[in-house]
Amino acid sequence: MKMMTGNTGASIYSTPSKNVPMGVAVVKVHGVVSDMVSESRVHLMMKHYPNKRHYKEGEKEMMAALMMISDECGLSHVNIREWAGPLRSVIPGSGERIEEKEAIFAEYAPGASLEILNLKLSPSEIVELIERVDHKIIHQAALFDLLFVQGDRHGENVFLTEDGKLKLIDTRDTTLSVLDSLFLPGTFILQRNLLGNDGVFERKPGPFKSHWPQLMFDYRCHVPGGYIGKRYPKQVQQCMEKFSSMTVDQLMQTYKFPMRQNAVRLKDSSTDMLAVGFEEAIKKRPFRISYRNQPQ
Repeated sequence: MKMMTGNTGASIYSTPSKNVPMGVAVVKVHGVVSDMVSESRVHLMMKHYPNKRHYKEGEKEMMAALMMISDECGLSHVNIREWAGPLRSVIPGSGERIEEKEAIFAEYAPGASLEILNLKLSPSEIVELIERVDHKIIHQAALFDLLFVQGDRHGENVFLTEDGKLKLIDTRDTTLSVLDSLFLPGTFILQRNLLGNDGVFERKPGPFKSHWPQLMFDYRCHVPGGYIGKRYPKQVQQCMEKFSSMTVDQLMQTYKFPMRQNAVRLKDSSTDMLAVGFEEAIKKRPFRISYRNQPQ
């Protein structure tokens, strides 16, 4: 395996894989001291994950459910593919052997994250790059995040290529939890991109211009009239009708969610998107920090 940089309490490695077209996958390893993860950070992480070196409890089940539902709804191309499999390797530098029956792997996302682009490119260069992105894929990413109640869609979890292709990463950790996405108005992340952390918490209100280009990912910039309402792609519509008609127990049995709350959130989001439309459904989701009553 080859070490990679990443904003995480675990070590991130790339590894050859026959399971994806690019031939390269990513694996996240908890509990390993490296140049990027200190011994004290490892001790802290292992307190939270004492029995799972590679993934949190329930992460494998959530990953499988997410992949199944994404395929059913015609949204699998928006998110990277993830899977469980055996891991046998050696940690670079330390020589420590890793042999596990099951680890979580992810497709290698091409391009760079929005956060990296913010650091490396000028605002005009970022705008030019964003303008190459197909409006349809941003529309679908917004549908994905609302339907799955995505709770951590910040700039580090959105990747762009030079020719404008977009991929979402790190989805399973915060799926069907609280709503927080740079594609969706009224959420903490979108508001933080506008005002900065200090502005959001009113310590130092004011503009946060370095992240303003990310505001262009607000879905309203990419759909006719800035409004979706109840106009959904046919496959997404059929999926939501199915989820809405199922009981929570049926959803649990079919998709094997790790927590009952996951099934409840999927049923609720589907039901609301059908009944009151996209915009009103955003307001009805649980928010990490709520800005739903502020002008957007």
